[in-house]
Amino acid sequence: MKEQTKILAALWLFQAVNNMDRVALSFAGPSIMKSLSMDTKTFGVVLSSFTMGYFVAQIPGGLLADRVGSKILLVISPIFWAFFTGATGLVSGLAGFVLVRVSLGLAEGLSNTSGYKVFGAHFNSQERTRAIAIWCTAMALGPACTGPLIGVLLTHFTWQTIFQMLAIPSLIVAVTMYCFIPNDRARTESRTITGIGAEPAHVERGALRRVLRDRNLWLITGAYFLYNIAFGGYLGWMPTYLASAHGVDMKSLGTLGAVAYALAFLGLLVHGWLGGRVLYRYRPQLLASSYILTAAGLIGACRATSVWGALCGLSVTAFFLYGGLSCFGAILIELSPPQSRATYSGFCSTLGQIGGVIAPFAIGWMVSETGHFDNGFTLMALSLCLAACCVLALIPAMLAKARAASGLVDLDVGAIHRGHV
Repeated sequence: MKEQTKILAALWLFQAVNNMDRVALSFAGPSIMKSLSMDTKTFGVVLSSFTMGYFVAQIPGGLLADRVGSKILLVISPIFWAFFTGATGLVSGLAGFVLVRVSLGLAEGLSNTSGYKVFGAHFNSQERTRAIAIWCTAMALGPACTGPLIGVLLTHFTWQTIFQMLAIPSLIVAVTMYCFIPNDRARTESRTITGIGAEPAHVERGALRRVLRDRNLWLITGAYFLYNIAFGGYLGWMPTYLASAHGVDMKSLGTLGAVAYALAFLGLLVHGWLGGRVLYRYRPQLLASSYILTAAGLIGACRATSVWGALCGLSVTAFFLYGGLSCFGAILIELSPPQSRATYSGFCSTLGQIGGVIAPFAIGWMVSETGHFDNGFTLMALSLCLAACCVLALIPAMLAKARAASGLVDLDVGAIHRGHV
């Protein structure tokens, strides 16, 4: 089996179980709220608490991955996922939910940047968009399978038992990571970046300072922050929106949710093909267009008067919301210095995740105050339009990177802008 194929398959499973654990609470939300008499405002706090832990862990996780290598984090983190996912079924109050969800966020956040480091080390520039697209299909298929699974399991088990059962896949992931991910120490890692030559990658003194001075980091982080307002709102409230606004029952909810995530899977494949081949040189423009079309899907879902109209809008949203992830990941890796990829992506993810912290709580508060989801959908749509503007501002940097690649060297785009190259 080709090494790249084994790596991609292992990372795909990692991402699928990661997202299954993450969204299970959303699909079980109506049952949890009913059994524990939680209102939308309180449940919004529970949803946001995961992202708080995820937020805190990104930078430490990136620094660790650059220093000790990605494999150790990819093996250890799923063990903690298993523990905290199972512990979710043992809590019954707000404080307990917040504690286990923050802890699960910390466990997942520590290993998040390791995936980008692995892709940067083992896939060249043009391979990355397609590889990341395949990797990110797990973000769609994980929830697509989780929705029907939770719906069926809730007819036979309590939500507490279900969360204890969901600990098992995480342990399987830990074993898979140990077997299939190369033991890449950051100080000895060596891999072709442009697909032509190899260069050693190591953590240099002052690398963190240089990363923070790169204006492209702040542009792509701004885009990710705004994107996560929409992504966090969609992931956290889509099942509850269908249940409360359109009267969808729990059994149907999982099936309808799976339809949207199936479109997300298709969106990733289409964007991966476009970004890796046809529109390889125009990935920022492709990503910005996806954000605008995602906003259009959200507005359509908000204004729908029937469950099928709402599902259509949410499916369009899923197609472009998830589809753009492949281009985003490829752009992020392209802009980051090879020796500091995990740190670079860690800062982007940390600050970007603030949007995901804000969105579930903000939307929950809006629904509680107004009795409808209109303002929440408007917030998500406006955020995506602003994210598109940030991405378009990255076009000069990506053009400079393309020129550098055509010269058979892998240059730091931040250095190009600062006149160091």
